[in-house]
Amino acid sequence: MRFGYVRVSTDDQHLERQRHALEAYGCDQIVEETKSGVSLEALLARLVAGYELIIEQIDRPGRGAGPTILLMDELFRRQALLRVLSLPSLDYATPHGRYVAHTFAALAEIVRGDMRQRPRAGSDAAKRAGRHLGRNRR
Repeated sequence: MRFGYVRVSTDDQHLERQRHALEAYGCDQIVEETKSGVSLEALLARLVAGYELIIEQIDRPGRGAGPTILLMDELFRRQALLRVLSLPSLDYATPHGRYVAHTFAALAEIVRGDMRQRPRAGSDAAKRAGRHLGRNRR
């Protein structure tokens, strides 16, 4: 059984791209998440040996490298498979695959942190330059 999992973490993100990729892969059921990890926890309770969890990118199941690695370890313990569509050669069943997955999860966390810092840096620079940010003053 193939279970797909899609998640967005902000209001300006959309589930459609992830959903379409999982549908094209042939998932039997797709779980969508826009808030906490409640739906993911319920899905994980259903995964047993031989089942697959399909995600589009390695950063979708967790908000950081730690939770993502714990998820991967739990799936490995249950003998359930994890497929990451953006990393088709990733094989978490091997020591090398686990190493690569942990590395990518850590890199994804760094990239997310950088993406949050860039807008703040731009706002700070605009404030230092004396530009007004936000709604126009009346």
